[in-house]
Amino acid sequence: MADLAAAAGLTPEEAKEARRRAGRELNSLEWAILGVQWSEHCAYKHSKELLRSLPKEGASVMAGPGASAGVLDLGDGWACAAKIESHNHPSAVEPLQGAATGLGGIMRDVLAMGARPAAFLDSLRFGPLDDPRSAFLARGVVAGVGHYGNCVGVPTVGGDVYYHPSYQRNPLVNAMCVGFLRHEEMRSAAAAGEGNVFLLLGAATGRDGIGGAAFASVELQADASQDRPRVQVGDPFFGKLLIEATLEILRDLKVVAIQDLGAGGLAGASIEMCHQGGVGAEIELAQVPLRAQDLVPPEILLSESQERMLLCLRPEDVAPAQAVARRYGIEAAAIGRITAKPAMRFLFHGQCLSELDTAIYAEAPLRHLPEGMPVGHRALLTYDAPAARQDLLSLLGLPDLSDRSPIYSTYDQDVGLRTVVRPGLDAAVLRAALGAPGVAVTTDQNPRLCALSPELGAEHAVAEAARNVMARGAAPIGLTNCLNLPSPEHPEGAAALRAVVAGIGHAARELGVPVTGGNVSLYNEAEGVAIVPTPVIGMIGLLPDPEHAIGVGPAVPGLEVLLLGDFAPHLGGSVFAELKSLGQSEPAQPDYEGLRRMRAVLENDAAREAIALLHDVADGGLMTALAEIALYTGLGLDLALGQADALTLFGEASAQFVALSGDPGALMAAAERAGVNCRTLGRTTAGGLRIQSDLGVWEYGQEELQRAWRREA
Repeated sequence: MADLAAAAGLTPEEAKEARRRAGRELNSLEWAILGVQWSEHCAYKHSKELLRSLPKEGASVMAGPGASAGVLDLGDGWACAAKIESHNHPSAVEPLQGAATGLGGIMRDVLAMGARPAAFLDSLRFGPLDDPRSAFLARGVVAGVGHYGNCVGVPTVGGDVYYHPSYQRNPLVNAMCVGFLRHEEMRSAAAAGEGNVFLLLGAATGRDGIGGAAFASVELQADASQDRPRVQVGDPFFGKLLIEATLEILRDLKVVAIQDLGAGGLAGASIEMCHQGGVGAEIELAQVPLRAQDLVPPEILLSESQERMLLCLRPEDVAPAQAVARRYGIEAAAIGRITAKPAMRFLFHGQCLSELDTAIYAEAPLRHLPEGMPVGHRALLTYDAPAARQDLLSLLGLPDLSDRSPIYSTYDQDVGLRTVVRPGLDAAVLRAALGAPGVAVTTDQNPRLCALSPELGAEHAVAEAARNVMARGAAPIGLTNCLNLPSPEHPEGAAALRAVVAGIGHAARELGVPVTGGNVSLYNEAEGVAIVPTPVIGMIGLLPDPEHAIGVGPAVPGLEVLLLGDFAPHLGGSVFAELKSLGQSEPAQPDYEGLRRMRAVLENDAAREAIALLHDVADGGLMTALAEIALYTGLGLDLALGQADALTLFGEASAQFVALSGDPGALMAAAERAGVNCRTLGRTTAGGLRIQSDLGVWEYGQEELQRAWRREA
């Protein structure tokens, strides 16, 4: 039996603990279930204690960590559900299906809260594009995001993409979903009520995805072809039917609890629902609809076939729910019942295959993180005389800064009629419904900063995400995170895990933004190469009136261009330092006080209405931010910067913004009251970018900027 435990991925210590809890030897089915439920992907063995330190409370939080997705109050009886998760290993093996099913899984998490899925965001990381394998993975992932999102009828409105050598064999695919619901529509995953029924709703169960959770809990192998059967296969058209059927059942019937079938399949969903509710269940596996009739019980329980939901219903609601499912051409099978005794009984044609206390499966023993030290930092060299004109064009053509429209133009951005501001600059804007509140949403993280300091890099990820929703005039009210890291069993990986959690926690407290949930993806290593620590942040900002978000209206010639915020840029971890091979130093601490003051400016109605467009000074510094505004709007800018050097032109700030304003007086007055520095740089024109400084005058035509940005130069 020791071999069964080891084959399930359990350590000898874990196997010993399982026997102690059960009071007996486990059978093969129980070891198989335990191997999944105690895997890193399901149990968070290395991270659970750390994650408890994150701030979770906030005035807007209706549901936080532990729920299928976080839920935030938007006012007027509306709420927003949001969560981000990874699908990294599957995307490295089968990029199209890996990315597609990543979207499908996170969409069902939002659906399980009672929300209608309204938008996707995708945060992607690949190796250098001149590497054929990285280019293949990038094409497949982008195609998978577009395939699932476009077909299921949920727009993809944002995300971010970076390229770094550490992702060459281990790409990252983090999918975020945002949904909307009325307060009274919010649902729970906590099963309850002895005699209530488990109803399996959705697609039939197949062999795809068996062992998917365990696959995500180990390092990638050099030959990953053997892992293809562990990758789920999605059906977005069926997923659309599942959305509509589920929402109708939730609306018309009393659903006690609901959860999607994700990691661990039927076993994972039923165990988690029962454990949350403090109950048990008796499940008859012979009642599960199958695509392959020769599936054996472990396969039925652990298959991660897509487009399936598990509902807990009163007996009298089962037949009406099945009638709804039939109208949509969906199977709905009563597969079990709730028991008062908190134990899981799995049967096959009436024969009991297993009976174990629910807590044995649900409460995995935690693992101790080894001690380790962060990697060191190189000293930053100086750069006295930038060839600024050409440097700007070179920056715009870098993969990390170049035009993203070849990616997002393949996605449907408007289906569902909730998109107010499309992707392209800072954050997207969504409305819950016509006349209802809305949100600004974004995902962010900078691999360069995290490579130098995982903790400060994580802080900057939170600060950048907050800046991006603020650039739409939104108030950050909640964040969801996906922590992509190497093996926690190595000292460096453990140190990085501690550091990024500490960084997110510090930044979230400084900005008053609660963490509503997320995902931890560890063991991101392949062929001996570990990824850069990558804590991706999904930020939600509240917009009481999304139709009047900053940037909704057109920007026109004749607007004043202003620079808001203290002059505090840095070159540590900057794109410019990398471009010029200057060496690197640890990035500066984010300017939280500057961000709090800027938030006060945006809370002033007159100031917010005076801003036609707002863009933060981030990757590539001030020069790049100005060029991005010209490229985004199609306008020209005629500017005078005064004294200029590498730091002024290309240093990256954490609380600086460029604003276009038709009423600069109102904006400057609000900035002065909030203690935010504000100075005029120039005005918008009909075309071209002209920048004057003490180093000279640089002029760019719109076509020249476009060629560089599109990497045509």
